[in-house]
Amino acid sequence: MASEFRCKSCKIIVNKDGKRVAMIRYTIPNEVKALFDTAFAAVNKSAVISELMRQAAEHELSLKRRRDAVDALMTERENARKVSNVSVETARAELQR
Repeated sequence: MASEFRCKSCKIIVNKDGKRVAMIRYTIPNEVKALFDTAFAAVNKSAVISELMRQAAEHELSLKRRRDAVDALMTERENARKVSNVSVETARAELQR
């Protein structure tokens, strides 16, 4: 460990390949740990957790982008010019000709 940085629940270190990696401590129920250990007994658990964290972060960011898009559409709708149903039906009829 050439260098390290500490925060409340993590420690950033430089591994033997010269890459910076985070070591993070989380408290989880014993039954969850036992289930995880059973399910992933033959694989690198750090890699599994890293992949799950990446997927969760990407999912959350995707949800945020969707919420932002809906908010933008709703704002646009509030600011849009109001038209009557008759005007919409007339425009549709003209497009179908």
